[in-house]
Amino acid sequence: MNSYNDNLHSSVITTLQTLELAEKNLKSNLDSSIFSLYYAEGAIITASENLNLANVKYKQQQNISSQAVKNANIAANLTASAMQQKSYTAQSVTNAAVSASNIQIASNAVVRLAGDVGNIFSILKAADAEGELYLQGEMAYSLINATAYDAEKLSQTAMEASTYTAEVSSDTVADEATATNSAVTNLLAATDADFNAIAAIVTTDHAALASAGAIEKIAEGTLESSNAEYFSVRSAYRLNNRELNLNLTITNKTNISYDVYFNYYNAPFGLGKKHASTKSETTVDSYPVQNYYLMLVKDSKKQVFTISNAENMLLNHRQRKLVTLPQSPNKRLIQTTVSIDDLVDSDGQSMQLGVKYAIFVFAQLREDYKKLINNFDDYLSAPSESFALTVDLVSPETKSIEQKEGKVKFTVIEPAPNVQHRVIYLPDNKGLISGLLSEQGLRSIEKEVLKLERIADKYDPIIADLEAEILTLQANIDATSDRIDAGNEPPADAATDNETTAEKPDNTSSSSSGSDDQKALSASKKEYAHLKKELASMRKKRDTELQSIKPAKQDHPGFYFNVKIAEQVSFANYTVAKPSAKPDDAKNGHVHADLSTAITDNFGDPLIPGYRYIPVILSVADVPEEDMVQYKSSLSDYAKTTPFKYEPTSLPSKNEKV
Repeated sequence: MNSYNDNLHSSVITTLQTLELAEKNLKSNLDSSIFSLYYAEGAIITASENLNLANVKYKQQQNISSQAVKNANIAANLTASAMQQKSYTAQSVTNAAVSASNIQIASNAVVRLAGDVGNIFSILKAADAEGELYLQGEMAYSLINATAYDAEKLSQTAMEASTYTAEVSSDTVADEATATNSAVTNLLAATDADFNAIAAIVTTDHAALASAGAIEKIAEGTLESSNAEYFSVRSAYRLNNRELNLNLTITNKTNISYDVYFNYYNAPFGLGKKHASTKSETTVDSYPVQNYYLMLVKDSKKQVFTISNAENMLLNHRQRKLVTLPQSPNKRLIQTTVSIDDLVDSDGQSMQLGVKYAIFVFAQLREDYKKLINNFDDYLSAPSESFALTVDLVSPETKSIEQKEGKVKFTVIEPAPNVQHRVIYLPDNKGLISGLLSEQGLRSIEKEVLKLERIADKYDPIIADLEAEILTLQANIDATSDRIDAGNEPPADAATDNETTAEKPDNTSSSSSGSDDQKALSASKKEYAHLKKELASMRKKRDTELQSIKPAKQDHPGFYFNVKIAEQVSFANYTVAKPSAKPDDAKNGHVHADLSTAITDNFGDPLIPGYRYIPVILSVADVPEEDMVQYKSSLSDYAKTTPFKYEPTSLPSKNEKV
């Protein structure tokens, strides 16, 4: 290459290298921001779940405390009644004993009186039997005997009443009521303490949720900024790669092949034209590139790969792949599929899975074209973006994932012994985690920004031009109006009626100018109205398209989660699925994972009974750590997976076949 081409090629490589390095750094920052947001959202979800459970306990404890207050009031009333009853009973015992004693005295007196009446009756009977006095004595004796009998019965009843009154256990009731009241009072104190404790927990959880929310919003902003920076540099790399490096792109990477896209080399001079070269003329009537070759270089060596290395690799057909020339020179894009066995790298080594490489395009120019431009060097592109071939693992289809009988069951599409299927449970409680940024939400923001940019690119220049034209036209209208107004005013030193003999000025030129101004003013006003109408129409169209931009619908689980995050989930927070115990089912890829009370979600929180969870399957390679780079993990589509309500169940017995 000549010095100009050397400098140009070096500048292109430096530009792309700088952008690629910046892209890698920003990608690292973006990944860090994603993990920060993920853990911040996890803190919000944990705080929300804790607060929700605390609120449930708070309501329960509130009911218990309310009932304890009622019980305490009843116990206090009962104690007061028992103490009053104790006092009344003691008084009743005393009164009953006194009454019984008095009745006993009265009864004894009646009995003695009855004895005296009996003696008198005996005397009367002996002295005057059948006489009037005898008859009266007999009647008195009969009545006193009856009275004495009743007096003794009354005395007995009074004694029994006194005995029964003394047997009333008012003291025991009062003691038990007092003890009960004391116990209920202690219970009330305990329930009040529990209520105050759960109230404090609710307050603390509220504060924790508010703090987590503030941190999460900061993490959201950081991620959005990192994402914008990353994609701006990514777009800049693609733009520079398209304009400076043939738009060399590697796509459709599998474990056995990859596709290479690039634009054809553009000749600096027009084809089919005559150009002076020394003393003769040379005409290039064909495409200047004789052959295109693809060359494979390790990523670690792409920055030191030169055109001399490329020319040496032309000698080994295993180190370069010939690309068919276009049928038409006007065709710009070429695509070719390269098998993993088609090329060896610049070191002569076969392509390895998981190792990063870069592709170079070597354009071998025609000799007559080299003579035409007086430069006999061929063209070597800058390196492509780094890439690696991997084995893409396949995750199970969402329709095969189901939860029943205390297990999560699914079907593996391609059963393999070196693939591990991790079952991760994502919380799906939209009432607790609404408003969080998810991967879909971030992609939605990117799409919205692109739409806004397209709308701005489409309408803003037109609107700006119309506004500038309107301002210019308004200034012209004002100036023309001022000239017309100035022409219609009489001169300050106009002649009086007595100076009729003075020579009148020639106004022919002035009248003609005024007529032109009137026409110009009319045309300007018409154009002004037209431009204002067109400006209003453009603004309305722009506003209509802006209003048509709507954020994407938020899918569950409603927080940021992707393959990279799933790979970092702790081993304690996922369950490895195992094949079915039935040989036929295992052969067909039926696997399952048991649900138990020890299961945790992706954030490490225990599954909560009654809450909804999404079972997501991460398929990873079960190989030594150094071989992990050869595989690309896969995550099932959790947005389309049906959530299930977690209810703790006992594990199936060891003898049970699944």
